[in-house]
Parts: sequence; structure tokens; C-alpha cells
Amino acid sequence: MSVQPSESEACRYYLNLVGKFRQDHCVGFFKSKNAADELQTIFQQRGMEVITDQIPYGGPSDPRYRVFVVGKNIFAARDLLGKVPLVDDE
Repeated sequence: MSVQPSESEACRYYLNLVGKFRQDHCVGFFKSKNAADELQTIFQQRGMEVITDQIPYGGPSDPRYRVFVVGKNIFAARDLLGKVPLVDDE
């Protein structure tokens, strides 16, 4: 005889499992490295954990610079910036 968990037990298990993973939130997506660096500095000065990276958006010669905040810092980032992610139109 197998025991089937209830929906609420399954949801509780899932939320507990997902909550163990670091959650990164994109708050900046830029063509300009300087813009990404400036945004990173703003968050770091406020003691927020920030992660940045670079991706080959349109190929190796067309990079984009991304800025992420970790976890619940997304709420402070939204309060500070309004709409996220910020983007540049360079």
C-alpha cells in the first residue's frame, strides 16, 4: 500500500526544497559595462549581495552586462529603482 501525500504536504515540500536554492534576480541588463559597474556599486554601498556577469548577446562582439541581486534584496532593489531590470539604450 502506497501513501499519497496531500496537496498541501506536496506544496510544503516543494517550497521547502526550492527555498534552499539561492535565488538571483536580474536588476540590470546593459550594453555598457560602466552602467553595470555603477549599478553594482549602488547596491554594494547599501550592503546588498550583488552578482554580475557578461554574456555574448548577439555574438562574441556584442556583449551584455548583467547585474543580479540575491534573494529578498529584490524588494529593496525595486524600492530603489522602481521598474527592474534597468536597461540602457546605447
